[in-house]
Amino acid sequence: PSILRCLKLFLKILAGIIVVLVLLIVLLPVIFKGELIELAKKELNKNVNATVDFREIDVSLIKNFPNFSLGIEKLTVVGKGEFENDTLASIDEINVVVDLMSVISGSQYDIRRVAINSPDIRIRINEFGKANYDIAVKDEPAQSETGGTTETSFNVGLRHFTISGAHLIYEDLESNTLLEITDLNT
Repeated sequence: PSILRCLKLFLKILAGIIVVLVLLIVLLPVIFKGELIELAKKELNKNVNATVDFREIDVSLIKNFPNFSLGIEKLTVVGKGEFENDTLASIDEINVVVDLMSVISGSQYDIRRVAINSPDIRIRINEFGKANYDIAVKDEPAQSETGGTTETSFNVGLRHFTISGAHLIYEDLESNTLLEITDLNT
């Protein structure tokens, strides 16, 4: 009888731990949603020469369990400097599903699905050949202990990619070229 009592106690404790973990998985993204949104905006804007903004971000381990889901709504990218107030991208919704185990192992990120809904992309090249999409902040190469530069590897696999309802404009003032594509679906 003592062993049965211990086994029952162990199972109750195990069930309690599982319930707490599930609650944490569900509640943590909700509790810290505001902080996650502000942190994401801050980090994005620190790494680009543009203003990146979005209305909503949704992080979930439940929606596509056991995969990790990320949703971004009303994403905008607006230029700075030469392309001040020039909107490079306005996207209604981006949904990404990533294999959670690939994130944990870190060897290769296995992206199961990327879906981009209703993007409005406006690529502009000015008369001097400068493009509005060249927004990455230039980093200094990392220095190794021996004084040389170090390389980092980033390995990503993508299984499924869709775009629906895209509106694309390519305007090249240097070559006097204009191309517009509406309602592009892939």
